Amino acid sequence: MAKGFLHLHITVVVLFMLFFGYKLILLFANKKATLATFRQKTKVVDMILGSLILLTGAYLLYALQSFETYLIGKVILTLVAIPLGIISMKKENKLLGLLTMAIFVYNFGVAETNSLTFQKEKIVVIPETAEADTITTAPDTTSPAHVILNKNDEVALKNGEVIFTQICAACHGQDGKLGVGGAKDLSKSTLNHQAVVGTITQGKGLMQPYEGILSEQEIEAVATYTEGLRSK
Repeated sequence: MAKGFLHLHITVVVLFMLFFGYKLILLFANKKATLATFRQKTKVVDMILGSLILLTGAYLLYALQSFETYLIGKVILTLVAIPLGIISMKKENKLLGLLTMAIFVYNFGVAETNSLTFQKEKIVVIPETAEADTITTAPDTTSPAHVILNKNDEVALKNGEVIFTQICAACHGQDGKLGVGGAKDLSKSTLNHQAVVGTITQGKGLMQPYEGILSEQEIEAVATYTEGLRSK
């Protein structure tokens, strides 16, 4: 359901921008009569689109249960842009019209990058303990290379757990079963390892992509950890 609302939200935002962009072109072309006629014919449509932007956006905020800075910024700018756009066309003010369009374009960029600066912020993984540095392997292992591999695997799994706790548990829950914002129940997942890595990397539905945020090794570690949450 949340994914459907996301698609609806994107659709109404794009339609609103197209309608407003056309009106802005008419305004700058000084075709005031045509603009007035178009505004009159699309008055109800504009009201519906504006309302849907607010309603679907509010639902997505509720579904995500997230109050990150970029989301708060988007909400504030949207609440400013919609009435500003109405005023700009009513007053036939080109500067306000350009400002409104700039806000919507900026908000679209924020939505695509999940960042107010259009740059995906790297996540700093903060280890819960120093266990990773003191992990020991089973005493019956004879090969030095095997000892190193075992230790690396355990460290990677621990890192995966730490990353999962910091950025995934809010929606999936520490046991993978929470399901906030349409998050999948990881205990019932049947995806193979490559598919899990792909989902984390590229994102899916309301889940953001973590390519460029987590390293390939970190994504592999998280994928391995989530596979361990599956019901036996």
